[in-house]
Amino acid sequence: MLKKGRQIEKQFRKNTVYSIPCAECPKKYVGQTTGTLKKRNREHFNWCQKKFKRQILKTTKKNDGMAFHHHSTGHNINFDDTEIIAEEKCYWRRLIIEGLEIKRLGENRANRNTGFEIHECWDPILEKLKP
Repeated sequence: MLKKGRQIEKQFRKNTVYSIPCAECPKKYVGQTTGTLKKRNREHFNWCQKKFKRQILKTTKKNDGMAFHHHSTGHNINFDDTEIIAEEKCYWRRLIIEGLEIKRLGENRANRNTGFEIHECWDPILEKLKP
């Protein structure tokens, strides 16, 4: 059943938890944003540009996980296949969803941090949900 009203294209949606896949390996970056997905993807793309390489490899900024993966491995990032995992207006709920997704990916995560820390009691459930 379709929702009534105007449908918003994926790239213009706000308050999302998203994942960006690497084009050459199974790693994915999971993030969340209050702005549009298009704007956030552009920020990630800009960090992947060579002019930022020196800064990326020396910093531990939380926003540069995909760019760090790109610069340290030379892999291309598939920004066109960015997937919306969830839409949530509440900031804390978005953080928890992001943390669960990062933890679920395990070794296939490109994030440099673990996001919102999810207690180990959730491990058995997340193990069953692994791709």
